[in-house]
Amino acid sequence: MQRRSRPVAVALVLAALLTGATLAAQAIGSDEPEPGDVAALAEEETGEGHDVFLDARQAPGEAIASGDLLAAAAQADAVEARTARELPGLLNPEWSLAGPSNVGGRVTDIAPDPTQAGRVFVGVSTAGVWKSEDGGVTLTNTWPNDFPQAIGAVTVDQNGTVYVGTGEVNPGGGSLSYGGDGVYRSTDHGASWEHIGLGGGVTTIGAIRVDPTNANRIFVAAGGSLFSPGGVRGLYRSTDGGATFTRVLAGLNNFTGATDIAMDPTNPNKLFVPMWDHRREWLCRCYAGPGTGIYLTTDGGDSWTRLENDRITSFTPGDAIGFASSTSTTDTAQARMGVAIAPNDPNRVYVTTGNWSQTNSGAARRNAASGASTARTTAAPPSRR
Repeated sequence: MQRRSRPVAVALVLAALLTGATLAAQAIGSDEPEPGDVAALAEEETGEGHDVFLDARQAPGEAIASGDLLAAAAQADAVEARTARELPGLLNPEWSLAGPSNVGGRVTDIAPDPTQAGRVFVGVSTAGVWKSEDGGVTLTNTWPNDFPQAIGAVTVDQNGTVYVGTGEVNPGGGSLSYGGDGVYRSTDHGASWEHIGLGGGVTTIGAIRVDPTNANRIFVAAGGSLFSPGGVRGLYRSTDGGATFTRVLAGLNNFTGATDIAMDPTNPNKLFVPMWDHRREWLCRCYAGPGTGIYLTTDGGDSWTRLENDRITSFTPGDAIGFASSTSTTDTAQARMGVAIAPNDPNRVYVTTGNWSQTNSGAARRNAASGASTARTTAAPPSRR
């Protein structure tokens, strides 16, 4: 895919070079650190470099605060500045792209701008937000380098305002995804951004939906940290255009977060929200639990009903779980879900489900898709929660 800016592969090469620059700067460490050299000062105080993202991979793991992201950005700036002083050839080498050109990071979300034909925003799991003005033929990076680069959700409302949720809710069985620090907004098509909320510690955002009849009402699905309990999790609602957010759907426990939102195109008060009970720790990828399930509201989030298997009208062959909950995190149980509403029939809802099986020793893991079940949602009013 052609882009007006540098190819992603070149950016990856530069990232590798900066990693090398860190090692080189440490090797030169006989010099006294200069004022403002955050990386060198950190090494002087602790005896070694501090990687806030590495902490999350250690057992039992520590919560990462929003300030750690700022410290990481300052550290990267310090490494780049020191490399420019002492190894300028390493920072700006002569490189040309040799390929391949068809390899990139995960694309987590794509959002067209309803106010301008051809304008599209793309969120990437490791490379910020990209914008196209020609329907995706060319893309330019529209995301600041010192913002969290893991993007979980992008949406554009009816007025052209862009909302971005940082942090990715896509951890694999043996892989890792990084968090962010909340939701950002742009009112000038990506030229500038402001942080509008849901920070308060690193989190992950799975989806953002804006009421098409009221741009001040915004819903955000927050998955939470993969390693630490609590924090920003569940479904949040703003009624003042993002000035404030209130959690309207909390998880069953401290490891349950929201991963998706499906809004009825004919009734913005009707929402389906998958909740996912998941955590990662030593010898456990616990990607199932009693908090996992699909929740329905018909009053804009004031009350909720957890959907059960009696709502399913068609199971995918081989699916023996459906919406059923489980109290186990190791035996075969309901895992992550995704949900979508048929545009030609808002009463027809498709749910993709997975099941998860893991032995107590952490071996023999299995994460298999159970397929797409179909549910009708016209029966039973929601209960208070």
